[in-house]
Amino acid sequence: MSRRYIPPSRTALESPWLYNRPCPPTLPSARNIASRPCSVLMLILKENHFEFAGRSFSQIKGAAMGTPVAPTLANLFMGKLEAQALSTWEGTQPLVWLRYIDDVLMILDGNEEELSRLLAHLNNQISMIKFTAS
Repeated sequence: MSRRYIPPSRTALESPWLYNRPCPPTLPSARNIASRPCSVLMLILKENHFEFAGRSFSQIKGAAMGTPVAPTLANLFMGKLEAQALSTWEGTQPLVWLRYIDDVLMILDGNEEELSRLLAHLNNQISMIKFTAS
């Protein structure tokens, strides 16, 4: 399937490219998409096309960098991930856990072995996200 480049000066919602093609079953008609926020979000996540070195590409995972909704999605995603990970952690809970988008400041009252186990636990949640310590 060929990909068509949408110039940055045109938004996806006003592009004839979007209106003149059949919508996938998971997306509603493009003409009424703006009235459905979840559908707009799916459009942003599924229709990420960009051009590099004269070739067109489709981003497969996540929101494109620079997309206005990307920081909000990152915060929601990481919030759910950390809540799930910390609620299932059976060791000592961190005294402090502060996050700004994808950077975490954590204070753990434990030794290096417990820190290594916690990092392993965090890194086993989702393969695309890796926590490190420094």
